[in-house]
Amino acid sequence: MRINELEMKRLLALIEIEKDKVRQPGTDILCFIDFRSEQVTLYRNSKRVGKYLINLGRHSEAFLQPINFTYPFRGHGEESIYDMRERLAEYDADNWDGQSRYETALDGTYGWNNISDNEVIDTYNEYFGD
Repeated sequence: MRINELEMKRLLALIEIEKDKVRQPGTDILCFIDFRSEQVTLYRNSKRVGKYLINLGRHSEAFLQPINFTYPFRGHGEESIYDMRERLAEYDADNWDGQSRYETALDGTYGWNNISDNEVIDTYNEYFGD
């Protein structure tokens, strides 16, 4: 990815806005920019709280598109969509029987990262309660 000075300034300004959205008193926000994968990841106290795809438009515009958006959802406070996906995947892996593992190895799986946020929340609530 090639990025000029103006695009970089705009990108950094957008990152600061996103950092302010997830900032809490007494916490540190770290930002990692990966230009190879064209992604920005934010961490609050070593826990991932945001992941964004960098989009560069015409006329030196820069945009951040959320990936696995992790602001609190439907009353889950600190429980992020990312955390929910991770816990659901662990639950599935731990509770699959031999037949389920065979079918997954044979046919694959769509994966929790490819499921809509609302469906993740609903399934999470079904498995683990509100």
